[in-house]
Amino acid sequence: MCLHITTCACIIMVMAGGRPTDYSSEMLKKTLDYANREHEVIPKIEELVIVLGVQKSTIYLWEKEHKEFSNALDIIRAKQACKVLDRSLVGEYNPTIAKLILGNNHGYSDRVQQDHTSSDGSMSPASVDDKELARRLVFMLQEQINQQNKDV
Repeated sequence: MCLHITTCACIIMVMAGGRPTDYSSEMLKKTLDYANREHEVIPKIEELVIVLGVQKSTIYLWEKEHKEFSNALDIIRAKQACKVLDRSLVGEYNPTIAKLILGNNHGYSDRVQQDHTSSDGSMSPASVDDKELARRLVFMLQEQINQQNKDV
């Protein structure tokens, strides 16, 4: 949680715990500039760490605390996903690395999830109450005892 203290034309943000945060409108501008420029390969949060001169954990903290900063990171992530997808489709990127980036950073998956129910509920498992379960168990035990008696 930040307290906003305004002096002259400057805004100083102080963390609730004490030390002033490095977040400022200048950091947001640098982030937006980074997000909107052309990248030789792909935009990366790790590269943004270098551009801003802060730790990755600070970037994630700002993302939680500042909506406009979060929106800028969304642009970076969207551009990253688009570029990886586009370049992978034309064979410019290693498929294994592309799969790793898309899976870890963007939620893509190659697994198939199957729904084992039907829309009318006909394939849903029947519910069994405790009495019915006990009755079935007693019946199975009686069958086993009868089979053992026959074998003797």
